[in-house]
Amino acid sequence: MIVKLILIYAVVCFVVLMIMCRKYSLVEATVFLIPFQTLGFQLGLLIWPFYIPLILAIGLRLLRGKRMFISKTVLLYLGYVIISTVIISLFFIDFNFVNRTDSNYFRNEGRFISNLVKISLFQIGILFVISNAIKDKARLYKIVRVYIEALTILALVGLAQLLIYVIFNYNIVPLRVRDGVVIEPMVHIFGSFKFPRLCSLGGEPKGLGASLAIGIMLVYYNVRHKLNMVKNPKVLLALFTFILFCTVSTGGIGIFVIFLVFLCLKWILNSFRRIVFKKSLLIILPLCLLIVFVGRQPLSNLVQTRFLDRNIGSEADDATIQAFLKDNPRWWIFGPGSGNIHQLAEPYVPITHRRLNQGQILNSRYGHIKMISENGIVGLILFFSIYLALIYRLSRITTSEYRREAAFLINVIFVMLLFYLARANYVYPPLLFMTGIGFALVRMNTREALIRNAKVVLG
Repeated sequence: MIVKLILIYAVVCFVVLMIMCRKYSLVEATVFLIPFQTLGFQLGLLIWPFYIPLILAIGLRLLRGKRMFISKTVLLYLGYVIISTVIISLFFIDFNFVNRTDSNYFRNEGRFISNLVKISLFQIGILFVISNAIKDKARLYKIVRVYIEALTILALVGLAQLLIYVIFNYNIVPLRVRDGVVIEPMVHIFGSFKFPRLCSLGGEPKGLGASLAIGIMLVYYNVRHKLNMVKNPKVLLALFTFILFCTVSTGGIGIFVIFLVFLCLKWILNSFRRIVFKKSLLIILPLCLLIVFVGRQPLSNLVQTRFLDRNIGSEADDATIQAFLKDNPRWWIFGPGSGNIHQLAEPYVPITHRRLNQGQILNSRYGHIKMISENGIVGLILFFSIYLALIYRLSRITTSEYRREAAFLINVIFVMLLFYLARANYVYPPLLFMTGIGFALVRMNTREALIRNAKVVLG
């Protein structure tokens, strides 16, 4: 555990030093800390490390009186969340039953206030700060590069975690320690060989896996569209992919698979117009069959335990929330408000899970269930409208110098949004980060169009 504390201290000192030396701005420090979920701590509300530079960046911008931009669709969604949550919480929900519980499993009725602060300041704050900080292509590239640098550090720590465990049977960054005992989910593969699911400093393995899957997409499109955001992209792709699979994260691998399917569909559609399609099949099909034959048993075991045996009903929180919504359809339209599902679904928590989840909050792992259980179908539609409007506006960037970046962002945001809604709510901060970049790109393209039109008029 001492090694993990030293690594955490080193990361914090590195970020502080980079800010003091003016190598990182507060915005770039925020981006760097997004994937470092291990550094989170509790202050009545779970505080992620990127919250601190994010608040400072927002406060500094307000103090300087700089002009601020935020999308109308984002304002509409945020306004609906705040107004509906306040009205429903104050006038339509009776919290008296909470006092009947005999443990600290349930928080009081004021939780919706802290939840609104988290949504408006910390979540939408990412989008707001990023979209206002990026003014040109150079700043855009630097911010993406900072994020990839953070993932590279996480991947290298994960690689060290694996090698040291294999050689010395010692885990330098255990997931958690309880009563002096290291608790670590192990993966057995190829007979007696075993290793811990890698977590590095990325929180749980699923968090690290999702972050690396996003990194793979960023690096790939950097190569695909020749954006030159990072150095040695092929080495990074190999490193990120290897560590991703060592996390055995259903979420991260799921994002990776969706990404591959997306690429394969595009490749197939393009290949029908080229003779190379038939030649490629002669190479790819035998290679796939060889991989399946050699690793069929260990792969079968992993797929069975990590994918096939898991579904929405197998996740305790999601099953509880689903049971509540099924019996209370009146909450489907507008939802019970942010932060209130925990209290309302209390009767549906299985007895076997009450002691296990003591002191924690019901939190759906599925983005669409989380949205509906807090802000209803209306909230889900308004959330969708943000991305429909953004993707539409990015798709209109076809003639400017930003068209490659726009194509890159459409692909990344589409895959991340799909997987956030389908399975993994822990990709939400990176999704908001990429959304902020998307809005910044739209603003830069609009400014360029205005300048171009002015030159035409003056010319």
